[in-house]
Amino acid sequence: MERLRLAGSEWEILARIGDPGSQGEVFEALGADGARVAVKLIPKGPGVDREPEFAQLTARNVMPVLAVGETDTHVVIVMPKADKSLASFLKEHSGVLPVADAIAILMDIVAALSDLAAEGVVHRDLKPANVLLHNGHWCLADFGISRFADASTAKLTWKGGGTSEYKAPEVWMYERATYASDVYSFGAIAFEVLSGKPPFLGPDFREQHVGEAPPKLPGLPPLLVSLIAGCLSKSPEARPTPAEILARLAKATPASSGGLAALSEANREEALRRAEIGQQASRFDVERECWLRLFGDAESSLLQISEEFAQQLVEHAPDGKLTRFGPGEWVFELGVVKLGFSSSRGAIYDWGTGTPPFDVVAYATVVLQVPDYHPGPHPAIARPNFIGTYGYKGRSHSLWYCNARAAGRYRWFETAFMTSPDTMLHPSTEPFALTPNAEASRAFETAEAHQVAWPFTPLEPGDIGQFVDQWATWLAEAAQGKLTFQVQLPVPSASGSWT
Repeated sequence: MERLRLAGSEWEILARIGDPGSQGEVFEALGADGARVAVKLIPKGPGVDREPEFAQLTARNVMPVLAVGETDTHVVIVMPKADKSLASFLKEHSGVLPVADAIAILMDIVAALSDLAAEGVVHRDLKPANVLLHNGHWCLADFGISRFADASTAKLTWKGGGTSEYKAPEVWMYERATYASDVYSFGAIAFEVLSGKPPFLGPDFREQHVGEAPPKLPGLPPLLVSLIAGCLSKSPEARPTPAEILARLAKATPASSGGLAALSEANREEALRRAEIGQQASRFDVERECWLRLFGDAESSLLQISEEFAQQLVEHAPDGKLTRFGPGEWVFELGVVKLGFSSSRGAIYDWGTGTPPFDVVAYATVVLQVPDYHPGPHPAIARPNFIGTYGYKGRSHSLWYCNARAAGRYRWFETAFMTSPDTMLHPSTEPFALTPNAEASRAFETAEAHQVAWPFTPLEPGDIGQFVDQWATWLAEAAQGKLTFQVQLPVPSASGSWT
């Protein structure tokens, strides 16, 4: 058997305990005095000096360290051999414990957290496998990714590190872990100790921890339920401190009857209400983060489409005039006719009472403007009337960045709208663009004032030949005085061109 000599002591290395972890392996070892210990071997590398820094912690219920040293290849930490881990203990008891037993375990854990907070230490990987039974108390172990709360210059921070079932929302979002992050992990452990499983089971742990409310815990003392709900608040600022948890756990016994029972129930409901508010705020943050990414993609791709469109116009009508107003926004004039392309705008809209058929992130507009009449550059030269007798002033189409064809696939689509023939209204510009709002939403319903007139046609940068050709045709016809109202609207393929 391999032998380990460290700080004047010697141990015989026996079998490995548990599976190899990301921060090293643990072996059972036998000392010269017959005492069995646990020896953790951490391969040397970036961040390897983290765990030995915590060897001298004085916090309650933290696994003591008997010796620290190193070999040529590993940092070595020797600890007493624990009786068992909380993970194995829960497995033995099918995960469900009597309330009094559960509270005793949780008080041991939070006592350690309270002292660690006082010493400025954030554990960052709190989970049942890292809670060990030693000398009759449940103690915290494995400080491999821990840090002092005020540390900000470590070369390797393991930002976002932790275990999926117990990781706080802010850690999933790669924000700085704090004592409140440990409190959230404690709440997940408490949930598991009292229900038999963690609050979230995946597979999309990030979405669940950041945006979903944990399941309810029925049949438990109201103070205990409200305490766990507070620990699992999505907002770190809404969570209780370890010291507050310790004080409240001491009171979390089955409630008496009468007024105190009613008050405890009211407090539980308030805690759940606050948790729901935190969940909604957290979900908003996630949705906002997703929206910003999508809007960035929308801007980038529309800019490519706009530039390619403008380049084709200038190349094939060099006597026209292109005026730019900003990135991707321009007007092209050919004679008295103007073709405009707008930049993208965020779709901060209100669908009203209607149910939107899909999600819209951004929108833009293409507009072809035709004057009623222009006399020409010289009185002796007659110009066409430009269909002025019918008041026709051109057409405009909507460009929507949306998931009109598939729920998870966003792209730019061209479409347009028209008034319903039943309204007897004849706008001077038709078809026309609409912004994504309540008015546009009703166009997807039957018997409404507006209808979808043009099919949702996808636009992909680098593949807009058909789009450019159709607008070039309308521009040429308008410049020659030949463009009129489109007789056949809606286009037959418009119906059902979205999901």
